[in-house]
Amino acid sequence: MENLTKQILDSNILTLISENNLKGWEQLYDKYSSVIYGAICSLISEKNLAEEIFIKLFCRLKEERILLKINFSLCVCLLRYTYYYTRQELKIRGINATESRIGANSVVQSFYSQSIISNKGVKQIQNLDA
Repeated sequence: MENLTKQILDSNILTLISENNLKGWEQLYDKYSSVIYGAICSLISEKNLAEEIFIKLFCRLKEERILLKINFSLCVCLLRYTYYYTRQELKIRGINATESRIGANSVVQSFYSQSIISNKGVKQIQNLDA
């Protein structure tokens, strides 16, 4: 499975999604579901709530056509949106999630923080992703 996910290009996924092709969503799930779920779990210790947010997030991505609006790395976009969406869901439920739940590593915290990633930083991350 790992070999398969490496062969799926982000540009192909986004093209299929823009064509409203279900295969694009399947490939997105195959390639990024574990990354997205892991990011959610880093903020939430309750498994059932993490699963609920995970499902709602994927539905929201499709309904809002969020992936058609990105202009940088798909992985970075997904992680940033996952962090944002999860924090919003927790806020609605009255649950506080702090950056310390992500981990003490300031590099990880800065990666997730939209305000810290500048255009230059996004380009550097894209170069690492290539």
